[in-house]
Amino acid sequence: MKARNIIPIILVFVCLQSCAQNQVEKINLQPKSIYQATKEEINQTVEKYGLKGKLKSVSQKTVYLPKDSVIDVSNYEVFDRNEEADYPPLAEMDNDCTVIFDKNGRVINRKSFGKRFGSESTNIDSLIYDKNGELNIIRSRLEGDDFDFAGDMKFEYNKNGYLVKQQYHKQIWLYSYAADKNQVRIQHNEDNEFRFDNKYTYNEYGQKIETQSYDEDGSLKNRVQFEYDHLGDVSKETWHSKNGDEDVVYKRKYDKSVKVYKKFDQQKNCTTYIVVDPKQGTMVKSMTFTYY
Repeated sequence: MKARNIIPIILVFVCLQSCAQNQVEKINLQPKSIYQATKEEINQTVEKYGLKGKLKSVSQKTVYLPKDSVIDVSNYEVFDRNEEADYPPLAEMDNDCTVIFDKNGRVINRKSFGKRFGSESTNIDSLIYDKNGELNIIRSRLEGDDFDFAGDMKFEYNKNGYLVKQQYHKQIWLYSYAADKNQVRIQHNEDNEFRFDNKYTYNEYGQKIETQSYDEDGSLKNRVQFEYDHLGDVSKETWHSKNGDEDVVYKRKYDKSVKVYKKFDQQKNCTTYIVVDPKQGTMVKSMTFTYY
């Protein structure tokens, strides 16, 4: 019998190398308010994944080959992995997944396959929007051999359309804004117990340039500053602790021996993405697209 339970949904955005672009160019940044920037972090759209065109769906399969594998790449375009923009994964487990979009380019369903808790697992999300087109509910289900987790992440907006609350059962995230400082503060608690209190500062283009984290007593715990490269990716993070220590983290640089090969469809979306790493082996991602 499957055990039924509820687990928290954590909205995080991890970097995965996308194969949607076929040339290196500086991103065209557009000014955006703090309210737009905040909502873009929860919204799931074609653009967010670096994809193009009136997409209806994308299905992805991934295989990993041994280091000594030989692949004919004579009909592929060659790229430098260090000169590609990073995008979030298509779905939570990402490697094998299907994502469906509506005619406005918004994700309405995503299904991914992988392993969780030592079991082959399937994760299914249905995204529901309100009459104003705002993300209202993410209805999720994670199924495995001996577990079955389900739950809804809900989003609330005020009369101005600003995101003010995010809730998953007894977990609550509250949003407050200081528009004159381009800041949003997110306070998170679970069952009335403190989890975190973070203040985020953005630049005029909606890029996060600083995070301040506070302890439950309101004292500053640490501060992180962000710098960006021409692709719009974080190139440098500077961490400041309350005791005065400083640590710097730079964007990963790939070995020049790592080769990237791609094929594209007529919409310039990548249909095959191959990474050949002499030390790690070969990864092949195959994407199938349908369009409206």
